Amino acid sequence: MKYALLRAPHPNARYEASLDTLCQAETARLLSAFGVQAGLEYENIGGLKALTFCCELNERLQQALYTLSSLYALAGAGPNGELHPLMEGAPARPFYDLPAILKYKGKTNENFTRFLINMALFSSAAASRFDEPLTLWDPMCGRGTTLFCALGRGYHACGGDLDERALKEASAFFKSYLRTGRFKHEVRRHSQTVGKQAVAVEEFVTAASTEAYREGRTLTLALAACDGATFARAFKKHPADLVVCDLPYGVQHSGDAGRRGSDLEKTLRRVLPVWREGMKQGGVLALSFNSYTLPRERVRELMQEAGLAPFAGGEYDTLCHWVEQAVLRDAAFAVKA
Repeated sequence: MKYALLRAPHPNARYEASLDTLCQAETARLLSAFGVQAGLEYENIGGLKALTFCCELNERLQQALYTLSSLYALAGAGPNGELHPLMEGAPARPFYDLPAILKYKGKTNENFTRFLINMALFSSAAASRFDEPLTLWDPMCGRGTTLFCALGRGYHACGGDLDERALKEASAFFKSYLRTGRFKHEVRRHSQTVGKQAVAVEEFVTAASTEAYREGRTLTLALAACDGATFARAFKKHPADLVVCDLPYGVQHSGDAGRRGSDLEKTLRRVLPVWREGMKQGGVLALSFNSYTLPRERVRELMQEAGLAPFAGGEYDTLCHWVEQAVLRDAAFAVKA
């Protein structure tokens, strides 16, 4: 049977120009995780550009396809160019709107963040459990876009950052969202000792519905004021299925504790081994970065030096795209084998 994916357009013309390639890479990774080796190609069907493939589509695979970051519609493609929409049964998406509501200068496009999460997920040992409450870390979370995207997937989200102002903004925004949406929730604050350092942690425990909350089917979003290495040690009792991090796009990571102005490569060399320790076996690390600052191959070398196994070839080598004059964004992925 032939199927067609129609992707949603994006208002940024330069990013829109990259979306065909990114969408194809993401779909190829998802299908491969389900053992489907389908030939993907773009076709014009009834005046619509669609990414098409042929396979036996079972309910489980169909549910996974609904998670694609740029999906507008999934349809069966008939022999005469007709499309038969298959969106009935698409899951409800509590918290899905969270990252789009939050606005601030320098924010990463939430659809790209969802793309990163999917590429990591469908490269990991947790791929078949895509709709279960997995645990995602972002040790450089800023104002929490990645954490909110994770929550919208029904995942537990743990984030850390040295920028306490950014964390306070993320916390205040989330509190307001929960109150406005009348989501049952509890806020817990405690201090986690890491070596001689006390790390302040704020945890939100909530659920998609009042019924789910009462039944204990809750999700946790945790925020910790600390650097990347300390974060991983603070959350070692909550090992990560996925670590997804959008690295600073500048030459320097000025928020690195006690090393202000240190080189980003030096920062990664210090934190990646610690992040690896906090990942589950088969868990995947996803990093997005400015390839003008740090080339993809060097990022993969740093991942390998930290004891991770980078993915290379195929869709993993097609992700580089223009963001702005000084930023050519790329992504790299590695598994804890």
